[in-house]
Amino acid sequence: MTHGQICFQHEYCTNCPIRRECTVRTIFYSDEEYEEWRSQTLKISERIAKTMGYPHWMTSSSLGIGIQMMDKRRAQELKEHPSYSPI
Repeated sequence: MTHGQICFQHEYCTNCPIRRECTVRTIFYSDEEYEEWRSQTLKISERIAKTMGYPHWMTSSSLGIGIQMMDKRRAQELKEHPSYSPI
């Protein structure tokens, strides 16, 4: 499984088996970095979906759900660990 697939299977980062090596979790602690990540993720994903022929209405809805999932993970992570911990 890819890291993305493993991440998708977990509601929060708390018990995720790739927690220690996750590269996204580290940016949860910087508003600026997280917003940049969200923006870039949306742009890249929209471009890929467009080249694959998916209609915009379908991709924007799906991508919105994915971003909401990450926002939820981020909120929980910051609640449980107000400062970054590699563990």
